[in-house]
Amino acid sequence: MASRGVALVTGAAQGIGKAVALRLAEDGFDVAVNDVSSKSENLDELVEEIKKKGRGSSEVYRGRVAGRVIQPSLTAYSASKFAVRGLTQAAALEFGPHGITVNAYAPGAIDTRCLLAVQSAERGWNRSSKLRPSKKLGYRRILQAWYRSFASQESQFITGQTISINGGLFFD
Repeated sequence: MASRGVALVTGAAQGIGKAVALRLAEDGFDVAVNDVSSKSENLDELVEEIKKKGRGSSEVYRGRVAGRVIQPSLTAYSASKFAVRGLTQAAALEFGPHGITVNAYAPGAIDTRCLLAVQSAERGWNRSSKLRPSKKLGYRRILQAWYRSFASQESQFITGQTISINGGLFFD
């Protein structure tokens, strides 16, 4: 099958990143994956899974709501997520002349192991769900659909953006 394009998925060794990388491979994209070195074994397994789907990269970085709204006691974390926004914009300017789009997403509460840890530590979902107009929890399939859409040729005019996928927790 001919490739629909190439996608780079960062944070791909587990959770949302892994689910997105596998979905893009299923949808016919060649997928390059990246994560921190401590996750290299998980990443190697993912590469094998992608190869089994017959795939051998639109570039996407992962932000967080913390990169849009400052949160008390999360100074370093929030700063790193703001940096993802800056990297996304700078990369869009640098790679745009080569026909490469670069976008990021900033998810709110998504049903993952990380959210479960927050819930048990501080009842994070219960607290933040009251702030969201939707009163809903996000799921990986929502992010997979966003990735698929933004990796497509139809989205070639959208670049340098950080899209908030947060159930209405805040509006840009």
